[in-house]
Amino acid sequence: MKRSTRRILLTILALNGVIVLYTVIGRLTAINAEPRPTRTPAEQLAELRDFTIIRGEGDFSLEVVQQADFSVEFTPAGASTGSLRTFRRNNELVIFGQNNPPDGKLRIGLPVLEEVTMETASITISGFAGEKLLVRGEGVPQIVLLNNDIEQWSVTAGGRSEVQVDQTTMANGKIRMLGQGVISVIQ
Repeated sequence: MKRSTRRILLTILALNGVIVLYTVIGRLTAINAEPRPTRTPAEQLAELRDFTIIRGEGDFSLEVVQQADFSVEFTPAGASTGSLRTFRRNNELVIFGQNNPPDGKLRIGLPVLEEVTMETASITISGFAGEKLLVRGEGVPQIVLLNNDIEQWSVTAGGRSEVQVDQTTMANGKIRMLGQGVISVIQ
């Protein structure tokens, strides 16, 4: 075999070896680089303040209640699986969660609520009084409105959502429904 042919074959063999090595290293680092589930510590959740809008998505139930002071807590408290990341941006509380326990619930208490835009397992809003409240529940199977005194509701439900409204909430305001949701009055 000629010397030049042997050099070309060795070069091709070396390049193939580099490609295989690069692929193996890339796959190993991709396995090790998978993000580990993160959870905002309960102490940091308790420090979240000064927001009137709630946005985000997650595989948990969301309960929003009116109260004098701010509070944010996730139950079950000792959940070690899944992730829940929260942060405040301007006057918004932004939430992202995934792989949480099936009974996971995020409970948020605040004095004034203007808007909730979430994609989550369910949304419950209770005890609020005010002029307007906007609720957007994309892909949320159930939205529950309890004991509220809101004059004008705007509810957008994507997909086949059921919006359950108690008689107090229904008697105190008007509900404008957008999307394919169904409204039912509950006791």
